[in-house]
Amino acid sequence: MVASAMNRSWTIATIRGIPIRVHISLLVLLPLAAITFSNQFRFYYSSLGLGPGESVLPPLVWGIILAFGLLLGILLHELAHCMVAISNGVRVESITLMMLGGISRIEGEIARPLREVMMAAAGPLTSLAIGAVFYVAAKALPGLPAENKAAGILFAIVNVVLGIFNLLPAFPMDGGRILRAALTPAMGRLAATRRAALVGKILAVPLALLGIFFNPLLVLIAVFIVLGASAETSMLENRVLLAGRRVGAFADPRIGNVTPETPVWHVAERFLEDNLVAVRVGDGVNGPGAGYITLGDLERVGKKGARLTAGDIARRDLPRVWASHDAAAVLQAAQARGRDAVLVFEDNGEPVGIVTGADLGRAAAIASLLQDLAAPENRT
Repeated sequence: MVASAMNRSWTIATIRGIPIRVHISLLVLLPLAAITFSNQFRFYYSSLGLGPGESVLPPLVWGIILAFGLLLGILLHELAHCMVAISNGVRVESITLMMLGGISRIEGEIARPLREVMMAAAGPLTSLAIGAVFYVAAKALPGLPAENKAAGILFAIVNVVLGIFNLLPAFPMDGGRILRAALTPAMGRLAATRRAALVGKILAVPLALLGIFFNPLLVLIAVFIVLGASAETSMLENRVLLAGRRVGAFADPRIGNVTPETPVWHVAERFLEDNLVAVRVGDGVNGPGAGYITLGDLERVGKKGARLTAGDIARRDLPRVWASHDAAAVLQAAQARGRDAVLVFEDNGEPVGIVTGADLGRAAAIASLLQDLAAPENRT
């Protein structure tokens, strides 16, 4: 769900070692938010008994300021999640700000339900605290210009709404994660995830209906909830099914060799004629020039590849794992880092092959089928 979407994002800063990325969808969110906030600013400004000509900055400028303020509020919300995750020994890959909010890409999970509640609740509580501080400041600070007071109240309300909305028990939102953590001790993590995902999908229906009549953004959020709940449930199911199995068992050895100067069209031809899953580009397996091209890379390049060479599109950042590693752990790490393939090596350094997310998904599907076939009630 996340990996493909994150391909259209760029790193703009690093905070506490966490890359902060912005998604291309912000080109839609920021203008819409600026226009919405400028209209709301006019309302709050007039509620203070002031006319439009008495503001130093025009409402649209305040709308732009508040739109970037919303972005900052979302960032602080996500950073709160990440700080709790880091304090529990969980690695944070990145934070991506996008049209529907923020996504923290976290490698691994917090197993203890209480700590998961703490991590999930940290974001909404931070938003509520920001809202409370700005509301009190806007009301209590003496001599504060009226337009600053109106902007402060509006910023406070936005953060309070952000905090309360995220506490809805609609998995995979924060409230849904709190619900899952509450159910886990009695049901186990997988069953609790399925139940929380079902609640999220049910709540998405009235949310979408509200969006149709009042705000189309709510429809997008409802779709995000349904897709996100399904994706996270599927990922956890796959990890459960693959737990205890060697990743080397699923590695595909069908890797060809090409030079960096090989045209991409010829690389595609090799895939077809030799039935390959990847090609190695450069000088050997571990050499400094070695890179890899998967079928997914060719699909992403598309027609632009007609003028490119293998060296232009080869990836040199594919993760490398040992064949003895647990397949579920490899899948979880790859998903957290947004990787669609990993290279597999024997403990002596000999290459085994390559494993893609599709390979592990197929293996999980077979494991699920085997589980059903082996069940005693199905064999009687």
